[in-house]
Amino acid sequence: MSEEKVKVNMRLGMRVREAVVTEAAGEGLRVGTMTNLILQEELAKMMKVGADNCVMADTKEYHEKVSAITASRDTFYIFPPLKDIEAYIGTSLDDKQYPQVSLYFTNAQIELMQEIAKKQRIATTIESGRVKSYRYIVMGMLLNNPVCRSLNVAAK
Repeated sequence: MSEEKVKVNMRLGMRVREAVVTEAAGEGLRVGTMTNLILQEELAKMMKVGADNCVMADTKEYHEKVSAITASRDTFYIFPPLKDIEAYIGTSLDDKQYPQVSLYFTNAQIELMQEIAKKQRIATTIESGRVKSYRYIVMGMLLNNPVCRSLNVAAK
């Protein structure tokens, strides 16, 4: 019996959505299915290294760990810098024309993303100690995936 999934709805920014739409069309898949496949691929990498080794580029934590990252890059998951992630999150009125995508995560994946969100402490993602948004984490994962590499913002 498969584990119950947690559903999270999210609107993808226009440029990321276009990259996913193109890939989905080439694979004969729906946008939501393609998005979920990408996220599962990235989450597997994150689960392998753990929340402590998931860091955002150009942060204090990143700079504190840079020598360890340089020595063993495959034991870390590096999100693109916050300014790059923010540039791809759908915020303009034009982005509202795109429907939300339903994303599905296991409880273990949600727990990992909660740990990372609390560690990143990005304004608007935490409210009263609870994670209310995964959009920065989700967008960071999408930007790191080869499907969105043409946008040239994946973490190095």
